Amino acid sequence: MGGAAGHLQNAWEATDLTFGDIRELIHLSVSNKLELYEKLDGQNLMLTWKNDCVYMGRTGKHLRDYGALGIAVVDVLGFFSPSTPDTVRKAYHIATMNFQILFSENKDYFDEIFQEGKVWLNAEILYEDTENIIHYGLNQIRIHNLISVDENGKTIEIIETPQKLLKLSKELKTLSFDILPTNKVSIKLFNQRLTVEAKLHAILTKIQISKGLNDEDTLSDYMILSTEEYIFKTMPNQKEFWYLIEPFGKRWALGDKSINIAKLLNAATPEVDEWFRLEDKKGDIKKDVLFPLVTFFLQLAVVILKNVNGLVVKDYDKSVELIKEKANESIDYISDTSNNIPAKDIKRLLSSLEQLKLIGKSTSIVPTEGVVFNFKGHLLKLTGAFSPLIQLIGYTKYKK
Repeated sequence: MGGAAGHLQNAWEATDLTFGDIRELIHLSVSNKLELYEKLDGQNLMLTWKNDCVYMGRTGKHLRDYGALGIAVVDVLGFFSPSTPDTVRKAYHIATMNFQILFSENKDYFDEIFQEGKVWLNAEILYEDTENIIHYGLNQIRIHNLISVDENGKTIEIIETPQKLLKLSKELKTLSFDILPTNKVSIKLFNQRLTVEAKLHAILTKIQISKGLNDEDTLSDYMILSTEEYIFKTMPNQKEFWYLIEPFGKRWALGDKSINIAKLLNAATPEVDEWFRLEDKKGDIKKDVLFPLVTFFLQLAVVILKNVNGLVVKDYDKSVELIKEKANESIDYISDTSNNIPAKDIKRLLSSLEQLKLIGKSTSIVPTEGVVFNFKGHLLKLTGAFSPLIQLIGYTKYKK
């Protein structure tokens, strides 16, 4: 989702999940026992209705005080920075105007629904002119849900999209976008399901064995152990300053910054101090130590997405070919040394290329960003090939 709707957790970011939980997730996934919704590659749209006007929210501050600082529909075009592509401005302008028309035609009903900014609509704009990675071939607004908020703009409750809202939008023939709910998808039964499931379990077991972990241990345990291992192998004078390994392991693995870095390094030598501060500033360690775990979840996602029914995309095969073309153009650009790509960017891009290779290269490409589902109290996403592709295609799209 992103934007004012907030960050949607990747499965590996739910660090309280145990490896036993992940084994359960594998089984539920391949057995079509999860309630899955498609994760869309569009522009997130948050809006409310108050004082006979649609207000858009792009950050949390726009939701505070029930939309007091929200962006009125007449100001949407002028809100975005000069660097924002005209197509993106246009998409948001048309979308908000569509809702202005819809809500104005049914004012009393939508006054009751949105309660003067206490409830917000969370949706995704799919607009052909603002295509990202996925080619949908459609102009649609897909409504995820409604969200009631407190005066600080914090979520109180997630509300299912009212059927009457969808019915009214369908009846109004003057709208530029089709307004539909986020679509539910399902996993079709596929050959060798048990074999595929066994392979996923084997990959997970290998990850556990590498750190001496069992099914009761958590993803958090894996991250901390992996980070501590990296620190021990890489830091200078590890025998003398061994006591720094644990706090920095938690700091870098889990983002735990409760202990001041200056206090941690108070007695360190200049060499050790410089090493820790440099690593802390770079922030690359977590990405490096998470690589095997993230790749596993991408492999799981590929299995799901290659066997999913009900995707939004209009022409599946055409979309796959267009994504492959974008990927190949990006790989060619990255491979061309004359483009002088900075070393720090090359490292990240090569990591994405390696990840794409490990999950099946071009055969892993499916015309969707991924799926969203509830599991063990978490709202999670799995994204498959989209994850490395957004790094590769996104980089070259804005660097060329």
